[in-house]
Amino acid sequence: MISLEKISKHYQSKSSQKGNIVLDEISLSINKNDSIAIVGPSGSGKSTLLNILGTLDVPSNGSMKFQDAAVDLLDDKELSLLRNQKVGFIFQMHHLLPQLNVLENVLLPVIPNASKKEKKDAMNRAMKLLKQVGLEDHIHKFPTQLSGGECQRVTVVRAMINKPDIILADEPTGSLDQNSAAQVGDLLIELQEEQKIALVVVTHSLELANKMKIKYRLEKGKLIQFN
Repeated sequence: MISLEKISKHYQSKSSQKGNIVLDEISLSINKNDSIAIVGPSGSGKSTLLNILGTLDVPSNGSMKFQDAAVDLLDDKELSLLRNQKVGFIFQMHHLLPQLNVLENVLLPVIPNASKKEKKDAMNRAMKLLKQVGLEDHIHKFPTQLSGGECQRVTVVRAMINKPDIILADEPTGSLDQNSAAQVGDLLIELQEEQKIALVVVTHSLELANKMKIKYRLEKGKLIQFN
C-alpha cells in the first residue's frame, strides 16, 4: 500500500555542511493488514518518519508511493484528499475540539465533503464504533467531561470514521496511565484487525510495540527490524 524508497530527511546545521541527518536512506513497505511499531529514543526521527508517511512532511531525498501513486506528483488538493480519505491520524494529545461533543468531534472529518447519504452512513458508523469502544452513553458529553483514556478512545473512533486504509499513531498512549494505555493499545489492534487496515504506531512503550506484528527500531537514521 505504501512504499518508501531511500527516504532521507536532514535539516540545516551551522556545525555540519551536510546538516543534521534525521532519516538516512530508509526503505520500507507497508501492506494491507500490517501492524507495525517503530520505537527509538527521543529525537531519533520517529515522528518525522510518521509525518512523511502521512504526507504531512516531505523528505529531503528519496521517493514515496501511496497505492502506486507517486506522492511527490500530487498537488495540494490531491494530498488533502488523500489525508482525509485514506489516512487516519492519532496523536499523543487528543486534539478534540472543546466546543463540540463526542459525536460531533468524531464526525468532524466527514463534514467537508460528504453528501446527505454519506453523512447518514457516517452517523451509523460513528454510533457503532462508539458503542464498540464503550462510549455510546457519552456521545453528548464534551471533552472536558471525559477522562484522558476516554478522550483518546474518541480520537481512535475519529481516525476510523472515514474508513481509512491506514492508521498512523504517534505515541497514542504516551499521556495515559498504565491501565488506560493498555486499553487503548488493545483497542487499536482490535479495530485494525476487524477493519482490515494497516496500522503504524510510533511509541516509547515496548508493551504497546509488542502488540504489533512487525517491530522496528530507529537508530542513527536507520530503521532496524527486531523481534
